[in-house]
Amino acid sequence: LVTFAQVDRNLGGFFSDNQWTPPPGRYRISAGALVANAGAGSNNAIAIYKNGVLLRQSALQANGNGSITLTVDGEFYASGADAFSVMITLGGAGDKTITSPASNTWFEGKPA
Repeated sequence: LVTFAQVDRNLGGFFSDNQWTPPPGRYRISAGALVANAGAGSNNAIAIYKNGVLLRQSALQANGNGSITLTVDGEFYASGADAFSVMITLGGAGDKTITSPASNTWFEGKPA
């Protein structure tokens, strides 16, 4: 579960550090993360969850040692009580870092 330390905009106050609970409606939700030190051949994934249930996932296998960018997006319905969150799975050995600037790691939603 990704906790976002920086919030650029939180219109209506529907976002906490790791989940967004928007008012009822249809939303375009996207998330991305820059992962440093992804090991060669490691399997990595980013996913959007609603109320703890997987909605959409994107996976990437690192070609070499270095950084990779994971992204996922989709259009989803929110009831007003639904909580959306982002989870990242990082494979392979060694320490990995999800970089924190909003230009590298983000979670956003807007009416669709």
